Amino acid sequence: MKRFSFCTLGFGLLTLLAVIPVANSAESYLLKNIFVLDDTYYLTMRNHNMGVTKTGSMDIPIDVSMDIVMSFKTVEIDNDGAATIQIGIPKMTMINQGEEQNLRSLLGIRNSTRLLLTINSSGKVLKEPTLPGAKSNMANVGRSPAEQNPWLTFPEEPVEIGARWNADRVIPMTGASKELILSSTYTLKDVIEEEGEKIAVIETETYLDESDISFEPNTTSQKLGAVSLDFVFKKYATAGKGDIRFAIDKGHISFPS
Repeated sequence: MKRFSFCTLGFGLLTLLAVIPVANSAESYLLKNIFVLDDTYYLTMRNHNMGVTKTGSMDIPIDVSMDIVMSFKTVEIDNDGAATIQIGIPKMTMINQGEEQNLRSLLGIRNSTRLLLTINSSGKVLKEPTLPGAKSNMANVGRSPAEQNPWLTFPEEPVEIGARWNADRVIPMTGASKELILSSTYTLKDVIEEEGEKIAVIETETYLDESDISFEPNTTSQKLGAVSLDFVFKKYATAGKGDIRFAIDKGHISFPS
């Protein structure tokens, strides 16, 4: 059992991949995810948004938290190394102005709900899951776990130390007027050996910078009654940088012992 924890934004689907090779390296390395039947990963995401929105002359405070836990179990592996992943969502809650709501019930997610994702060894999503019976405004609910899966994205060909590759990913947000693009740059900084294993040290830089994002109006319950809120994010930005350790021979992120 392996657990990941991400805040605010998760990792996901590759839509653009470019490799920038560096010359004069002595050795190249084929980086790929290796799937093991019945392996299960858990991904935890927490998000907290605070602010104020205006409807007419009235200011409406926003204080919304979301807590999501997703499981990813490998249920099938084909001859090319691509895997079918069964996704579970054991927890999906939202706290709005101190009131907790179970989003699993709202979206009709049950323990028997089967969300199946197909992904190859390079981390490319080949088939996204769909949520049976989802309403039209929830059409991207199945897309979200596909784009926030816990596997890394790699080039198809071997890379040398110093090589860089880029991945642009769509962050699904229901009702948004345009897609939010999370851009990531990966650099193979080094390959080291620990206890007989080759460990790739991969520097990761991510950023997102969008503005004037409107959302479809929705109705929320307030103490003064039902209020229709029309959200516009004037600025939506995030950035991060760090190193990921990847066990090359085992084909997964290197976990602390």
